[in-house]
Amino acid sequence: MERTVVYCDHCGKPDAFKFSFAVDSEMDGAGDRDTIHKQVDLCAACCASQLELFILALPWPARQKLAEDILKGKTFYLGHMSRAERLHGKPE
Repeated sequence: MERTVVYCDHCGKPDAFKFSFAVDSEMDGAGDRDTIHKQVDLCAACCASQLELFILALPWPARQKLAEDILKGKTFYLGHMSRAERLHGKPE
């Protein structure tokens, strides 16, 4: 059986994790919106470095909430929200 090796897009190391996320949307000819996705493959070391940079970019209250969620609740930051809520905010 063949094994597919995924290489890190940043450093080129093998065994990278695949991340796919929406980056934009555009209107097609019929007037419907299409979501544009990008895929980024990162090895464990590059994932850790990127996560550190994302955490550093968070405002202080968000950093505090992140630490509390992980240390006290053993949950993921914003893990209580649905994907739609994370993308568009909570409905009022």
